[in-house]
Amino acid sequence: MSKATKAMAVAMTAAMAAGSLAGCGGVSMDKYASTVVATYGDEDIYLDEANFFLRYQQWTQEAMYWDMITAYTGYTDLWTYPSGDGEKTMGDALKERVMAQLLQTRILIDHASDYSIELTDEDRDLVAEAVNAVRTNFADEFFNYTNPSDEDLTTWFEQNALASKVWQAVKDAADVTVSDEECQEFTLEYVLVPFPSEDSSDTEETTAETTAADGEDSTPALEGEDLANEVLSRLQAGEDFSDFADELGVSSTTNSYLKNATDNTTDLFLRGVTMATGDIEMFESPDNGWYVVKCVSDLDEEATEKQRQTAMDEKKDEAFNEVYTGWAEAAPEFKVKDCWNELALGGEKIYVAQPTTASEETSASDSDTETTAAEESAASDTEETAAEDTTAAAETTAETSAEESSSAQG
Repeated sequence: MSKATKAMAVAMTAAMAAGSLAGCGGVSMDKYASTVVATYGDEDIYLDEANFFLRYQQWTQEAMYWDMITAYTGYTDLWTYPSGDGEKTMGDALKERVMAQLLQTRILIDHASDYSIELTDEDRDLVAEAVNAVRTNFADEFFNYTNPSDEDLTTWFEQNALASKVWQAVKDAADVTVSDEECQEFTLEYVLVPFPSEDSSDTEETTAETTAADGEDSTPALEGEDLANEVLSRLQAGEDFSDFADELGVSSTTNSYLKNATDNTTDLFLRGVTMATGDIEMFESPDNGWYVVKCVSDLDEEATEKQRQTAMDEKKDEAFNEVYTGWAEAAPEFKVKDCWNELALGGEKIYVAQPTTASEETSASDSDTETTAAEESAASDTEETAAEDTTAAAETTAETSAEESSSAQG
């Protein structure tokens, strides 16, 4: 990810869904900066800010999902496609998400002083790069739907960067521990040989007759239990899976498993958790076929450390959510204006694929893949996108507040 792209990711609060904004109660876009879309206590939140984050997500999500949804689901519009449990559309979910973003950003900023948090010169430099990234990495068509000034972008990005630092500070302050039992993992490498199909015998006879007529070796390929036994024999003789995979037409899988996963009742896990490093076993799974398994490590230190970090992050997220819930309950009233509810979502695709120049194709070939800043920001891991983390961690509480406030619109 380029420095400018990462700067934009850090500065922006990214949503997971996207939608189309056709207008706000008849308000023209040149009036968005003076149209109040929501209030947070005494603070007015204007439509131009909400519209920008909405459009940003619309553009990036259409780039990734529009063609897939319209090609395989029977829907002709991404934004009318059901979201989550199907009780709302993607467009409706986006509207709630954007309001949740605006709310949680302000709640977090309210508590910046609790942790003595301010933006540094480096933070502001990243924000400036983010503003420049928006101008240089989005197509002209994007600005037909949102046209903020650089000053506005700087303000919004700085707000989100500050909120992100508060989010991180709360997590860093969380006193959490992870026991060995919560993270110890073992690693297996295995081959699954499926049960032969009902017509496999007919296929074998036909293949044997054809190869015999051609003067070739007519020995049929091994399958089923015979194949599993051959794999077992090779492993017991000291070979690795890779030594015979091509010859026997099998492929192995390597996975790590949490030892204390009491909810894992699969045949492979229940057998594997009892194995010691170097053990080789074969067993039949009634639902799958024959497993031939080698225990790579009955205590994989690398996998265990990764799981420890994952468990630690999960506990820190839980600690953050607990703190944030209290903040949200005590926060100033958040009201969404009728203007937001009157938005007509769906029916319009704003994303326009950009032509690739010869030099860009060469660059993409050299670097394996070249992604626009918008796509990178949307696809980046939550660890890289601090503002996305802020959204995800507080999303449930914020969305609830936003939904409740919609009944008290003014």
